[in-house]
Amino acid sequence: MSQVFKLSDKALLEDARAASVLNSRSIAGQIEHWVRISHAIERSPEFNYARVTQALMAQTSPDALSLSEQEVYFDELSADLWNESGKDDALFWQNRRQRGLGVGTDQAGNIVRQKPAP
Repeated sequence: MSQVFKLSDKALLEDARAASVLNSRSIAGQIEHWVRISHAIERSPEFNYARVTQALMAQTSPDALSLSEQEVYFDELSADLWNESGKDDALFWQNRRQRGLGVGTDQAGNIVRQKPAP
């Protein structure tokens, strides 16, 4: 159930806006993410978000995380997997075409570049 609330701290809102862009989330989604992290930290004194981040970046195994850390890890991982990035993907490939960079590979694994317009 959605509920409206006010943030009294403009800096917090600006931080949420910046983090939402970096993490491909809405501002509300970013704040919800921070709330989930905070909730997990409060429930577990052994919780260390830096370890979760290392696991997300494949620098450590998720098996090395505590149960609370694994909960946040899998939440983060699933959010990334379900992130709708079609628009971002289209902009990415458009940018590569404009710069004359590879736009994919053929069946033999060779880089394919868009042919220049006549």
